[in-house]
Amino acid sequence: MKIKLSHIRDTVYLQFIVLSFFSFLIPVYICDTNRHNLLFAVAEIPVLILLFLNIVKKKKRDRLYLIVLILYFAVFMYYDVVYLRCYWALFYKTLSFLLLWDFVSKDYDGLKDKNGFYAELTDTILSVFCFTVILSLIANVMGVDSIFLDLNGFHIRRTGSGVFIDERLTWVFMHKSTYGLLLVLALTLLIKRKTFHFRKFWICIYFVAAIRINSMVSMVCMCGVLFAYYVEARAINRKTLIKMVFAFFTGLFLACIIYYIVAIGRNISSLGDRAYIWAIYADSLAKYPNGMGKDFFTTSFWLAASGRYINNFHNVILNELIHYSVPVGVLFTLLVLYYPIRFIKSSPSKIKNIILLVVISLPMLFDQAINDLIFPIFLIMLKLCFSTENEIQKILL
Repeated sequence: MKIKLSHIRDTVYLQFIVLSFFSFLIPVYICDTNRHNLLFAVAEIPVLILLFLNIVKKKKRDRLYLIVLILYFAVFMYYDVVYLRCYWALFYKTLSFLLLWDFVSKDYDGLKDKNGFYAELTDTILSVFCFTVILSLIANVMGVDSIFLDLNGFHIRRTGSGVFIDERLTWVFMHKSTYGLLLVLALTLLIKRKTFHFRKFWICIYFVAAIRINSMVSMVCMCGVLFAYYVEARAINRKTLIKMVFAFFTGLFLACIIYYIVAIGRNISSLGDRAYIWAIYADSLAKYPNGMGKDFFTTSFWLAASGRYINNFHNVILNELIHYSVPVGVLFTLLVLYYPIRFIKSSPSKIKNIILLVVISLPMLFDQAINDLIFPIFLIMLKLCFSTENEIQKILL
């Protein structure tokens, strides 16, 4: 595992080492009683302390992002005081966005090379995540699909029990879509880091993990990441277009294989249910114009088309809109997409980055892929995926 000891004294670097370990390895959420609340534990305390140590330092500030963040906090606070009473979510998400802003605003004058720092930080995050993937696959071979912490102590859920009725690897991430989203982000960073040790081996391991997760969306998105970098590496001419058409039909063939692999282990009719779930969303949102607050995830919505109840709308953005109100959900989406869109506008590889944004967004559009546990590290990894050419120059070598 590559951790640059000379940078340990830098609080930002230390921040993300701590965050990576606790986000990828430690199950710090309450699963048996309320799966959607993060247990306020040791994972966040040192990160927040380091954050406030960094904030007081003189740095180059992104004022527009800070203005949107302050507006998000103010609007969220208003709805919390008047309607929601979700103060934990207010402060946790605001501090997570503040952590990203602090990272982007870091003063690199004291470092030899900003590009080198980005490369080393990316290596650190990837190293911890690769170790996590190996542990999760070993656990899966032993018949363990998930590890979580409940109020009564450490608990290992066996395959086929708990949340899912079939075999799906979730590890400490609570849901297979969350694991899949992290795999898509990590694969994007891994392809950038051509000097990462045993890079091709880890790419194969990521796909093995995606198969064990049994998420067709995640596997398709990971193939989309490979396609995005293929497009970047080729000049757009007649020969390349023919290859891209061939790649499209090859992709359809691979999609059929993925469909078959996933269908063996689970009932994939749930993907078709998304259309019915989203169809009842407008009526549900109209009933709760100011958000549902703490009642969300505990209140069930009747899905007549499939004759069952659902407790969320399997879409991160739609869930934010109905959970915390439309204004809060819109500002949340703007803050998440702020840096990717900004970097796409300034990047010469616009086609590649647009494809990456689409494939990274798909897990969030088809399921509740973001939870409190991974939200801060998700923002940092997303930022690293869409850094400018200058910032990731060393990463691409």
